[in-house]
Amino acid sequence: MTKVEFIDYISSMTGYRHHEKVIEYSITQAYGQMVHDYLNGVIDSFQYWTKEYTEQAVTLDATKDLYYTDLPAAVVSIGSPTGAVREINTNQGQGLNFFPMGEDDWEYFYGLDSETTNSDIGYEIIGDKVWYFNMDDDIATVRMVLAIPFNEFDATDEVTMPAGRDYDITRLTIELLNQSNPKTING
Repeated sequence: MTKVEFIDYISSMTGYRHHEKVIEYSITQAYGQMVHDYLNGVIDSFQYWTKEYTEQAVTLDATKDLYYTDLPAAVVSIGSPTGAVREINTNQGQGLNFFPMGEDDWEYFYGLDSETTNSDIGYEIIGDKVWYFNMDDDIATVRMVLAIPFNEFDATDEVTMPAGRDYDITRLTIELLNQSNPKTING
């Protein structure tokens, strides 16, 4: 089901009493809760709840001497920011290993010989950027699979979720909408 179809479905289920932005906001809240609960329990099924972004530019920050990529969308909070990054790899399919790192890990690895003997690439999300450890200038773009909030999907994007979870999101969204005033919207 596309994002706009899901909003229309919820609207019809509630008798068209709520503005579409209020519905989108409520779905975003319900969807975020489901994504959080699901990804914290069944991590091996990451093809759900995600969106793929290809050809994301890798840029060198000359002052830090580190490479980074701007996040193409907000991500769902799943404990740590890197938890919402389900996969990073090159668009060229070089098969390099990208792995999440915490801030403390940077301190342990920086300056070690592993930088020159190992092609694994560590990454950390800080703000709206993905920073890379052990990245070289051969990689111009990356492919990312991110767990994003519902409101970050484009209107025509397919929003995938495990069977039955659409019902749970619908139920939770309707509960949230029943607590709000119909046809109200901020801004």
